[in-house]
Amino acid sequence: MEVIHFYDVSIGQKMATLSGETMDVVDLSRRKKLEDPVLFESKGLIEKLDKYDFDPIGIKHSSRWENIMATMIFSISDQIPNREEIKRGRQIIEKLPRHLKADIDRQFVLTFLPYLLTGFNFHLGKSFVANANLIDNSVSFIGEVYRNPLVNASSFLCAHRESFKVKTLSLVDHVHEKKVKRVLGLELGLLANALIKTINIDWYQQTATPKASSNMFPEIFINYLKTGKIGDLMKTIEAHRVEIEGLMSKYIGPDTNLNLKPLDTFTSLVESYLDNRYGETWREMQSFSNENDALAKIAYEMTLPEVTRLMPFFKQATEAIVELNRYKYSTVTTNHEEQNLIAAVIEWFLKCQKMTKFGKALYETAFYYLWGALSGNNSMVGIGIDRDHDNYQYYAFRQGYNDNRRDKTTQEDNIPLLYARRNEEEKPKGLLKDISFRQFWRGE
Repeated sequence: MEVIHFYDVSIGQKMATLSGETMDVVDLSRRKKLEDPVLFESKGLIEKLDKYDFDPIGIKHSSRWENIMATMIFSISDQIPNREEIKRGRQIIEKLPRHLKADIDRQFVLTFLPYLLTGFNFHLGKSFVANANLIDNSVSFIGEVYRNPLVNASSFLCAHRESFKVKTLSLVDHVHEKKVKRVLGLELGLLANALIKTINIDWYQQTATPKASSNMFPEIFINYLKTGKIGDLMKTIEAHRVEIEGLMSKYIGPDTNLNLKPLDTFTSLVESYLDNRYGETWREMQSFSNENDALAKIAYEMTLPEVTRLMPFFKQATEAIVELNRYKYSTVTTNHEEQNLIAAVIEWFLKCQKMTKFGKALYETAFYYLWGALSGNNSMVGIGIDRDHDNYQYYAFRQGYNDNRRDKTTQEDNIPLLYARRNEEEKPKGLLKDISFRQFWRGE
């Protein structure tokens, strides 16, 4: 009988104490039936999985395959998938190359595929769609992870913003522990059930350094600046690092490595790359002239329209920058070292604010380009859990991946990047579309 590396990704987290355990899939389905027998039976879910015969490929008696998949998705998430979402699993299998399809068995269908379909929304098209992934990219992802001895995965975190209903223009006091665990569970459940021997997962989080404002909306930083609370902001950012690192440490094992890396290590790489490619005046660029420059073209055509929304203060006149500069010493502390750090934080923020809109677009594009390059160079998969999922992110990653990948034999449009589901208002025990994993992670 098949066993699953179980991680509870449900909204309610009633079985969270079992996360990380290896259990029989029959035992799991029985436990779920005992939790809510009326719902379990009303949805036609299967308790005795060991006695339930089905074709792993899903061609023969496809309804039986769909019943099994609905049961397993409910068992790990408490959510009910609709038929179209279940069919995505069969469509993914159909797209797999012959050597991967040969590995499709009951184990794949009962353990790996449920985490893939629970965590990620897919569409049938060939072009980018926000908050959905191309099926072709799931094929690339599976090719990188399934039954591979070593897999590296990476994700980037936004600043942990508080809801405006709770506190205006600020970060949360503490990260939402339950939601962080669910996202860790999703990544671990997906990779552990890919039958990988060694799992390395890197999350990049901004730390309390001069670049503290790098992954937050500027109006949030300006609020802290104008109220003289940059010191408080730095303490909050440090608290977030400690909290997430502590949560990650609970899942580390002999063959499972979870690392919370300073975002500065990556943003410094982005800045150096742009210095080398465009010269140190790239922050002042207004446009580009080389039509063959794929990165600059993505920045101009796709990223530039987003810059105004993401960074509305880039249109500020020089006088506005000067006004903000006056707040540099509004945060007062008796600690000389802390005061110097706060001044450096503000200086770096103002430096970024002085960038042209196109300069900022270049930076944002290069960020995702280099994430793709890192993945291509190191056979690494990307798992998107940051809040936004825009076309420039996807196409920049794809360009970086294809420019730098080791294996040039696969189709160039396929990339091992998947963005997790995002929903503003989750509904426990609702439909599968009502579950969310991407940021922001806030309290109910």
